[in-house]
Amino acid sequence: MYEKLSRAKLEATAPYYWFERVAKHIAPQAESKPYVTDLNLVADLPAEVRAIYFLWMFVCEAGGNGIECFLLQQQGLFTPQVHEALRLVGATELVVRLEAAIPHAIKEESEFTFGPDMSWFRQFPNNSDYPTLQSVDKGVWKLINDDLVARCNELINQHKDVFLS
Repeated sequence: MYEKLSRAKLEATAPYYWFERVAKHIAPQAESKPYVTDLNLVADLPAEVRAIYFLWMFVCEAGGNGIECFLLQQQGLFTPQVHEALRLVGATELVVRLEAAIPHAIKEESEFTFGPDMSWFRQFPNNSDYPTLQSVDKGVWKLINDDLVARCNELINQHKDVFLS
């Protein structure tokens, strides 16, 4: 069960930082210990709350180091959840780039390639617009740090009843 953030706490935060504020509020409710995601805990969260949690994880890694690093690191295990969250907020270009990066990350033996079920990851074909893993990151920082953050803030604003008490 999600413990909502106090409306007063969010309203005391500049709107640009709502995403960060809400994500940091969600984290202890989604993790068994700091920075250790517990999918059983996450499953009990509303869809919008899950989206903000996983998109913050994505922004923290990919916003600084690119989609390549997100996929090749441990956070890449949560690519299906990030993909779903990106779709929820309408970040179409980031969905395309993430999908294009997955076949390259498989070849690089990303962390997720050692998981028991690769079927979700294998559904994405090569995308000729992105011939290398590094090519998906050209210009991606603006998409993540400006567009995606704005989309997350808008999701929070549109669903205050879900996020706030």
